[in-house]
Amino acid sequence: MATYRRLSRGDPDDEPRLWEASGATSAALPYFPSVSIGRHGVFQDGAMRNPNPTGIAMEEITELYDRKTRRDLVLSLGTGLRPPDTSLRDWTYSDLLIDCLGLRLVRWSRERLREALDAEVVHLEVSRMFKTLDSRSASRYHRVNPELPDGLPRLDDAASMESMMAGVQHCYDVAQLSEIKMSLIASSFYFELVGPPTRGRADQFRCSGAIRIRGDPQHVCELVRTVSTDLVHFIKNKENVANVQLEEERCSSCGRFNLPIKFTVPEIESNVTISIRLGVGQEHHISGFPQAMDWFITQQRLDDPFTHPCYPPDPCPCRMIRRKRPSSRRTLESSGKRARVV
Repeated sequence: MATYRRLSRGDPDDEPRLWEASGATSAALPYFPSVSIGRHGVFQDGAMRNPNPTGIAMEEITELYDRKTRRDLVLSLGTGLRPPDTSLRDWTYSDLLIDCLGLRLVRWSRERLREALDAEVVHLEVSRMFKTLDSRSASRYHRVNPELPDGLPRLDDAASMESMMAGVQHCYDVAQLSEIKMSLIASSFYFELVGPPTRGRADQFRCSGAIRIRGDPQHVCELVRTVSTDLVHFIKNKENVANVQLEEERCSSCGRFNLPIKFTVPEIESNVTISIRLGVGQEHHISGFPQAMDWFITQQRLDDPFTHPCYPPDPCPCRMIRRKRPSSRRTLESSGKRARVV
C-alpha cells in the first residue's frame, strides 16, 4: 500500500481507509481473519510471508532515495528467541519402526512452518550483506533479539508479558546497547557544504562546510554528555578537523548547532569520511558518510545558478533570518538632515 509508488487517479472513496489498513496488517491467522479491501485485494499480517521486515525496509530505501545515499543505521528488533532444543537428534532406521509415516509428516510440516516464520533467517541474510560491503558498514547493522529463558508464549497469551519483560531485562547485552547508542548519536550529526569546492594548490579541492545536528540540539548534547564529558573530536579520514565542546557551538539565540569546518580532497568524486569520536572511544561515521563531495553538490543543488547561495555564508542560519528584518533603530540621510527612526 505504499502511496509513493503511484498517484491515484480513481475515486478517492475507493481508497483504503486507515482502519482497513490497520486490520490488514494485524490479520494474523488463525487469530484474525484475512481482510478484503475492495479492488486492492485480500491482505494478511506481513509475518505470514516475511516475519522480519528488514529486507523489505532495505528495498523501500532504494525506492525513496538514490543508491548513493548511505544507510546511517539499521536497527532490527526481534520478539525473542526460544532456548535451543537439545532433545532433537538425527533420525535412525529404528525410528521408522517407532513412528508412523503420518506422525513423521506432521513433525516435518511443523518444522518447515517454523522455519518459514523464523525471523532469524532474514537477519542472517542482511548481516551477510552488510559484511560483504566493508567493516564499517557491518557496524551499522544491529539486531536485538534476546533469548527468553521461558521460551516463546502464544501470540494471544497476554498474561506472559510480565515474565517476558523480566527475561529481556536479564538477558540484554550491555556492550551491544552501548554500541547502538553511539551509532544513534553519531547519526544525529550531518554535514553541509556552504559552497562548491574550489581548486587550490597541488590540485587539491578546498571544501568549506558545517556540521549540524538533526533534531533537538540540546537533547543530542545531553546524550553526548552521558557518554563523555571530554572534547568531541570530528575527524576527516584520519585528519582531525575539530575539537570542540558541543554547547559552545550552539547559537545563543535559537540554540541551533553549527560547527564550521574546512578540509581538502584530491577529487570531488573521491569518497571521504567524517567521523565523530567521544573521548578515547571508537570513531563512528556521522550521517551520510562515507560520501563524495559531488553528491553533496547535487543534493544541495550548488551547481544550479538559480539556487546558488550568497557569499560569504553566515555561520548560523538564524543570523541570516535576522539580517532580513528591518533594524529597530537606524539612521537615515534625508535632505541633508539626520532622522532617527525607531
